[in-house]
Amino acid sequence: MYKKVLSCVLAISLAFCISAKEKSIKQQIHEDFLYFKECITQAYVNYDEAKKDYGFDIDDCIKEAEKMYLKKSGRSKEIDRVLISYCINTYFYDHLGFVDEHFGIKAQSDFVNYFDRNYANFTNIFFEKKDDDFFVYSSDELKIRKNDKYTGNQDSLKKCIHDGKILYRYIVMDKSDLTETEISINGNTYKIKCFFDGYANKEDWFTFKETDKSLYFALKDCMYIPDALHQEEYNKITEQLISISPEKNIILDLRSNMGGDKHLLEELLIPMFYKVEYKDFNNYNTLSNIVYSGSKTLNSLMISEAKLKNALKYNYSLESMAYFKNEVEEQKKNPKRYYSGLENLGYNFLPQNGNEKLNGTLYILLDRSTASAAEHGIAFSYLFNRDKVVLIGTNSCGALESGEAYTYTLPNSKVEIELPSRDYRKSTLLINNPHWNGDSKGFYPDYWTSKDELLQTLQFLTDDDSLAEAYRSFVGS
Repeated sequence: MYKKVLSCVLAISLAFCISAKEKSIKQQIHEDFLYFKECITQAYVNYDEAKKDYGFDIDDCIKEAEKMYLKKSGRSKEIDRVLISYCINTYFYDHLGFVDEHFGIKAQSDFVNYFDRNYANFTNIFFEKKDDDFFVYSSDELKIRKNDKYTGNQDSLKKCIHDGKILYRYIVMDKSDLTETEISINGNTYKIKCFFDGYANKEDWFTFKETDKSLYFALKDCMYIPDALHQEEYNKITEQLISISPEKNIILDLRSNMGGDKHLLEELLIPMFYKVEYKDFNNYNTLSNIVYSGSKTLNSLMISEAKLKNALKYNYSLESMAYFKNEVEEQKKNPKRYYSGLENLGYNFLPQNGNEKLNGTLYILLDRSTASAAEHGIAFSYLFNRDKVVLIGTNSCGALESGEAYTYTLPNSKVEIELPSRDYRKSTLLINNPHWNGDSKGFYPDYWTSKDELLQTLQFLTDDDSLAEAYRSFVGS
């Protein structure tokens, strides 16, 4: 009898311990979702707009996400970081109401979100335009012949250079990489092959190649790296750009450039277009006010603390550190959540004031991995002189309508949340740019080009035959 009673007591105790453990995990998960709510309400620049204009309900979002997590995790005794990321992403994507590519969650190695992006899928079918109609110029599909008439949606015909002339290539935009698609020819629908063009390979942080007519300049990313070698490389870049002949064309290769600090490309673009370099440009504050007028920035104690943490992580200057520390102290004394920014000043371009330099053309190479600060540089270049900027490649990533993102860590799972604190959608930077199509769609190029046709496209546009010798290993890769 005694053994039976003891066994019952032990069984009840064990069950209680298991229940307490499960409750502890549930409590930790609940705390993480509550902290996610605090991050969204205190540190996400577009929260108020999402709530007001799109009916975004953060309480409903985290309630459903937490419910999904508990259902999928079962009686697990460990926190599943990947599952938390999945649940938050799923309901944030479903509820937000618009695309924001600077929202991200990192449970493993990279920040991810579930917003659909538009990818270019190439075919080898080219068309000539005659009046308002398009006719096959060449095709690798036997069933589609020269002079057949295109009868589909003309949005899929993208301007390109092929066989030394301006033609139109059939390119399908889709959220996935396709191997097969459909085309309408002579009123009939055909299945045809298509392909994703791959990524550009860049080993060095920057590359210069120069001919008599052109300067090719490739930049792998827009990250500042605080070391002597990087500074030496950066000085070489600025010296080269300052000394370049105004008559030369500049080919700026931003393919596979995922961004970093937006100011880096600003600093490099100024000596391309202006006679003075960034550090000597005494009207920079005026210029900056014009570029960013119409944008808005969210300020809060949580954001100020994230800025300071970011500055410490990347070894900012002592002056910058002191600024961010002071900002945190002021917020602690008087916590305020508020927006700051200038009204849009109505400029379509930046004032030149007799400081113009570039007489040639700036050709910018882009692809689906051209993102964030690299896209910022594209938008910035248009404000100098949009008549001297030509985009070549495929559409960019589309991660520019928000920025200045900082990282917040959920207390128990340690899942990281990246949230933007600045909204650029109504800024001078973007509002008048005809090539910008929004987050997830990006910049659309003037000439759509696959890697195998990039060199001939550049030769055609620059009239520079020597590019073949100087650049083949770079622009063709």
